[in-house]
Amino acid sequence: MPRATVHRAVHNTSRKALSLLPQVVRLPSEEDLPHVGAGFARLAGSAAFNRVVGSIDGCHVRVTPPIDDAACYLNRKIFYSVQFQAVCDHTAKFIDVFIGFPGSAHDARVLKHSPLYYHQRYPPPGFCIIGDGGYPCLRQPIALMTPYRQPLQNQLQVRFNGHLSRARCVVERAFGILKTRWRSIFLKALEVDVLYVPEVIACCTVLHNICLSNGDLLEAEDYVYGEAGDYPQPAPQGAICGAEDRHRMAITASTTSTRLRFGVDAVEALAVSLSGVTTEGGSTTATSWDDEAMRTGGVTDGLPPIASSISEYHFQDAAVASTPQC
Repeated sequence: MPRATVHRAVHNTSRKALSLLPQVVRLPSEEDLPHVGAGFARLAGSAAFNRVVGSIDGCHVRVTPPIDDAACYLNRKIFYSVQFQAVCDHTAKFIDVFIGFPGSAHDARVLKHSPLYYHQRYPPPGFCIIGDGGYPCLRQPIALMTPYRQPLQNQLQVRFNGHLSRARCVVERAFGILKTRWRSIFLKALEVDVLYVPEVIACCTVLHNICLSNGDLLEAEDYVYGEAGDYPQPAPQGAICGAEDRHRMAITASTTSTRLRFGVDAVEALAVSLSGVTTEGGSTTATSWDDEAMRTGGVTDGLPPIASSISEYHFQDAAVASTPQC
């Protein structure tokens, strides 16, 4: 069969799968949010997490870099990659994806340039998502809870980090299932143009969700189960730090660590806090972005633009150099 025929068939198939992205990889409806929150509370082992409606992380997908810009794709693990940011629900289904930044970009920088962040698409007021220590802890523009940083000060922080880790790991499991199911795509460098890589990855997320919806379950193999977290970064300028909300959540988690039920007052207090309502004492404005820290952290200025035509998930011009600390 001629190579051009195979090439055309692959692209036609990927475009068909990609057309399902808005219907298959989508944010939960308002009616589904309590169910998603209950799922994360079960994962965490604490009802303090029943306002959590997503887990976010980044994944490096190996690529064959363009010769002229190879250095931009060299990540901190010393291989060439494209960044794949995803948010998943409690069942390991993807609900939001953002793909295409070069591998040298920090996870927090990718978040800042994603529609999820700058359009404040998710989570809705009163809810939050969770991430690892590479992300800043935020109240606004999106509510994002992250673990306490080392060294931990007390048992309250230790318990909170433990609960958060158990809930957050579902996104690592989702990445692990993806890599296990499509080893030829995720366990070696993709031999396609980097401009086509986002389309390939997005198609895999569509098929992943379809498989899970139809009961085609697959456990991630140990050698592809998750990745080490990125180094911490400061919060974007103008963002509101979520440290106070995290502390309230930690107190609730500490007092409910042995059961999945607590008082209505505590639930309402947490919901009001996550909705962005200023509490007594006011809110705290996070530290501004530190460009010098970003440069010394290994993020390259002047990254090349990544283009794609995937629905709303356009892959932004990576020329703006910045990185998010809270």
